[in-house]
Amino acid sequence: MLIRWTLFFASLALLALIVVDAGPFRIAADLHAQGWAILPFIALSAVENGLHSISCRRCIVPAFRPGISAGRMFLLYHLAYAINLVTPTGDVGGDIARGLAMGKQIPPAEAASAVLINKFTFSIARMGVAGLCAGIAVLTFPMQPRETLIIGAGSALTLAALVLFAVFQARGLLGAALVRVARLGGRRRQDWMRRHATELDEALRTFYRRHRRDLAASIGFDALGFLVGAAQRIFLMRVLLGPHALAPAVLILAGLGVWGITTLADMIFFFVVGRLGIREGASRAAFQAVGLSGSTGVSVSVVDRIDQLFWTFVGLGVYAALRLRRPAIQPEPE
Repeated sequence: MLIRWTLFFASLALLALIVVDAGPFRIAADLHAQGWAILPFIALSAVENGLHSISCRRCIVPAFRPGISAGRMFLLYHLAYAINLVTPTGDVGGDIARGLAMGKQIPPAEAASAVLINKFTFSIARMGVAGLCAGIAVLTFPMQPRETLIIGAGSALTLAALVLFAVFQARGLLGAALVRVARLGGRRRQDWMRRHATELDEALRTFYRRHRRDLAASIGFDALGFLVGAAQRIFLMRVLLGPHALAPAVLILAGLGVWGITTLADMIFFFVVGRLGIREGASRAAFQAVGLSGSTGVSVSVVDRIDQLFWTFVGLGVYAALRLRRPAIQPEPE
């Protein structure tokens, strides 16, 4: 608990330093002049999140897939998003909550299996697209050797962790590990995971053996979603920089690089609540790496935070609706 609070306050201090150094009045002026861009930015997020929701639905075996509609999956995606963002659970608590909610429509072990497989497909697609975009930036824009080393090392470590995660799933070793991890979500969620661990391992093995086409489709939809996220960043950069600040080709390459670098930082520092200070610092560093103003990078991250806030309220609204319909999301009895 002490470590979590230390990280939280350290990230707040980092955020304050970044904003002060970038110039709060400069950031406010950017938002005041181009505030209209927030609405299309949020609309593009809806498209991206919709693709990620489709990806998660493809991780349910076909026999149970009709039990959860595309619209409901879209809402449950934001339930997980909100809980992951506002709680110190390292992007685990929201996925557990989503699995419990899905378990009301399909067998609990199948729900947990779908969430875990989607965790892998989401992460591997994110790593692939972010690594490609960051690589484009390294090859296109002159960078310091230290910057290139940091990007490469971060990519390699993240990829190694994802491969290990996939091996644990495919070999049926994940259930026991998740029983321990589920403690972050409280005793009730740990009890649920303990009861379904063996069944979950079998469901994971079965999916990886028999539904490889769905696995590939899930990765594809997530990759498309991340490309929409990169396009979202390019759109906002064009608005803030002005239509004639960069040639279209340079703008696209810079936008891809910025998105890739900031996304890699987001993945590496997943344990920081809300990535406070991390996203702002990464955005500033990414803009400077491609030869643009770091202050503009902070302005972009502020718009990103507004977008986050909107979808967090959507997710918390879904959570509140589930709580009103049932006293709590409870595991099924034995």
